[in-house]
Amino acid sequence: MRHEELPLKPVADKPKKEPNPAPAWLALAAPWLGLLTLILSILVFLVPGSRDARAEVMHQRPWSAADIVLTIADYTSVLAVFVGLVVIWQMRTQPRPLSAPLAAQKLQAMVGLVLSFIGIAIIYVGVLRSRAIEALAFALISIAVICVVVAWRGSRGHSGSQ
Repeated sequence: MRHEELPLKPVADKPKKEPNPAPAWLALAAPWLGLLTLILSILVFLVPGSRDARAEVMHQRPWSAADIVLTIADYTSVLAVFVGLVVIWQMRTQPRPLSAPLAAQKLQAMVGLVLSFIGIAIIYVGVLRSRAIEALAFALISIAVICVVVAWRGSRGHSGSQ
């Protein structure tokens, strides 16, 4: 039988789509989010603090300004670290050495990570005081493990199975 006379046509193989790096605006957002985290972490100690933290937690009194700024700084730090790691993670499939725009985006992501880590350290040391060393050690070990995994996966490039 000829190919045109078959009742079902063979399925055409689709080319595998290459993953694209993160958009440039996301890389640009990383240092700004890191800077915002750093500013908010310093601002926590400049705004009026809590007089009765237990009453605030039990919703008997409204939160103080320091508690609100601290909450915003915490969530901003998580967002800043996430954005920085996403930008670096998405570059793992790009050919090495990176082109100039991608290298600039990677630098922006790293600056955002460093600024947010400094802000996180300020929050940990300032708020936790007595347990700051243990908390910072845990945070730094976690961040180091994530960075090593990202760097290891990024160095494999296209050679790894995807």
